[in-house]
Amino acid sequence: MRPTPLPGGQLFEFRDDVTGLWMRFYRPMTRFDLWKRYVAGVTQTYRKFGAENALSLPRVTPESMWPIFAVLTERDDHVVGGWYVNGPLTAVNQAFAPSEFAADPLSATLIAEWVSQILPEGAIELKAGWVDNAHPAKRALADTIGRSVIHSLHMLEARYAFATAAEHAIRRWQLAGGSPLPGIAPTPYPDERYSTHFYHWDAQTAFDMASPAQQDLFLLDLKSTPRTLVTSGGPVR
Repeated sequence: MRPTPLPGGQLFEFRDDVTGLWMRFYRPMTRFDLWKRYVAGVTQTYRKFGAENALSLPRVTPESMWPIFAVLTERDDHVVGGWYVNGPLTAVNQAFAPSEFAADPLSATLIAEWVSQILPEGAIELKAGWVDNAHPAKRALADTIGRSVIHSLHMLEARYAFATAAEHAIRRWQLAGGSPLPGIAPTPYPDERYSTHFYHWDAQTAFDMASPAQQDLFLLDLKSTPRTLVTSGGPVR
């Protein structure tokens, strides 16, 4: 599916009720300036933690339609967090997650097999997520990133999303409706300093699996957007 842009060029947007900040999804060709700010922020964040080897960014030009990316911005278009969509995927070899688990061949195979099974129903991979650690509302920003995964599934009409995440991030993925796959053990990626986990979201169940606080905020998100999305309970504005 190719979402139709809103008047400002964004494909979808919602306002976080806690911070008052907007999260918007764009194509690089629409807001290449925001793409560059997103890239600068995520690069600085990964470098700060010595994890540059885990950062996979596609080659993008001002004419690029892909990847769709999401950014949290302040009034001056200062980017304080975001991520990009790898997908919707059409083949297993487009996913990064199996190779990130290469140190554990069994887990890598299980992930690849699972991705292969879900492709017909629509699958996207969350990549290069970050928030500004110096921001006074960084926890709320991270919660907003988490909710945006469910929003993106409905925007792109995909059933599944998945991501790899460090130990410190998995609680937020759980609160946002994500869950681990059985049999997938954490892996030392990008190196032995980190314990990386595999999490996934199912658009049919993720809202119900999210924490009550995140569910409430998700419904408030929808009140701020001109687009109708669907939860397990039906369309919500």
